[in-house]
Amino acid sequence: MVSLFTGQLSSHFGGEHKLNERVPTTAWTLPQSFRKASYRTAAFTANSVVSGPGFEQGFDEFWNLAGHQYFDDSFLLKRLLAGRSWVQSLSLMERLELQKETAGNMSGIARDWLADHGDEAFFLYLHLLDPHWPHYNRGHGAVPPDLQDIESPLSHLELIRLGPSNPKHEKYRVGPRMDELRSRYDDEIRSADQAIGELLDTLREFELDDSTLVVVLGDHGEEFVEHLAFGHGRDVHDEVIHVQGDRPKTGPQRVV
Repeated sequence: MVSLFTGQLSSHFGGEHKLNERVPTTAWTLPQSFRKASYRTAAFTANSVVSGPGFEQGFDEFWNLAGHQYFDDSFLLKRLLAGRSWVQSLSLMERLELQKETAGNMSGIARDWLADHGDEAFFLYLHLLDPHWPHYNRGHGAVPPDLQDIESPLSHLELIRLGPSNPKHEKYRVGPRMDELRSRYDDEIRSADQAIGELLDTLREFELDDSTLVVVLGDHGEEFVEHLAFGHGRDVHDEVIHVQGDRPKTGPQRVV
């Protein structure tokens, strides 16, 4: 994400192995370029990693809407997480059922912002977290009834703990639990698809569609033990790194 904001390789900032690496304040970012060109800039993120000092620079408005933000900012949770590894911290947040913000809510927030600022030249950054671990059934029909609320000895976090590819993980590759997780992932894809569609409908409703460049991108995919690993960030198989899209039109006045 630092690379996307700056156009620099992560190694340029020494952040290739740091989960919470922020954009250096000395870097020049994409929103800074838009603001310099007199665009109004705003960001709404459901990912707490893409927030805070560095990522906020260049934005007139920056809203961190991660589901656990309020807990993360609290004195109590800071005390609870003190001295724990990121896996232990995620385990605690999972037990507290701190869910991520839904894609539908994010598109609604963007709609409200466009209603107030659509008459200006703008750059709007909207960071959805559907689809992304941990995966939930969003109610779009991708999770079959027989896979809903199944009993399983493995939680999301226990799967994350499996670590890199290992022959011992073969036993997790097939079975109801993995089928359920794949279907949840598909349901979150449908959630994101609907949210993006609603945003495009909003642009048409406000007569902004002909003057707005919409760029849709993803930073990674997910593995479901196809190569004996789960999640992302462990290898470079196509399931993790292949992101496909169409070339957008040129000549915009506004960018979402």
